[in-house]
This record gives sequence, C-alpha cells and structure tokens, in this order.
Amino acid sequence: MALFLNDQEVARLLHMNECIDMLDEAFAYAGEGKVDNTPRNRICMPGGSRDAHHATQ
Repeated sequence: MALFLNDQEVARLLHMNECIDMLDEAFAYAGEGKVDNTPRNRICMPGGSRDAHHATQ
C-alpha cells in the first residue's frame, strides 16, 4: 500500500537537520561504493510518459 504525504506532513515528520544528516551518510556510502542507486524507470504510454518512483527499505 502506498503512503502519500503532502508537504506539510513531510515538514512535520522530517526535520531539515535530520534530512541533511541522512543525506550526508547516504552520499558517504555512495562514495565508498556501498550503495546501489538505480535510475528512474520511465513508463512510455500513448500521448506521453510518466516517471515511476518507488521507495524500499
């Protein structure tokens, strides 16, 4: 099941300092080659396309 959050909910649940710390850690792991950063999948449809985004834990 998908969980949809609006901007206000994200701001309430994830504080900027925490976000920066998480990104710092993620980029450090990426620099060490310890992560797999897959590109977005594009879904081609008649009349246009959509980007498919997903999150996994």
